[in-house]
Amino acid sequence: MPGDLKDGRVVIVGASLAGLRAAEALREEGFTSSLVGVGGEPHPPYGRPALSKQVLLGRATADTTGLPMHGTRTPTGGWECAPSAWTFSRNA
Repeated sequence: MPGDLKDGRVVIVGASLAGLRAAEALREEGFTSSLVGVGGEPHPPYGRPALSKQVLLGRATADTTGLPMHGTRTPTGGWECAPSAWTFSRNA
């Protein structure tokens, strides 16, 4: 990553598949600090097609629909889910 963007904290608004992929891309580019995914759900990202098709048909359980979180967790920074965002402050 260019400059000093490897440090600090990144907040990703949208903690579903797109947010998870953004977090993975940051890790792949060398970002090692804290990542926070802000979304309206209290659990980690999950596969919506698997949930809507396989679970409803009884072929899978809901706990098997979680998405792999490749590269989002490291010893120096993790993925947190915050419940929702109402305002934004660069100084927070």
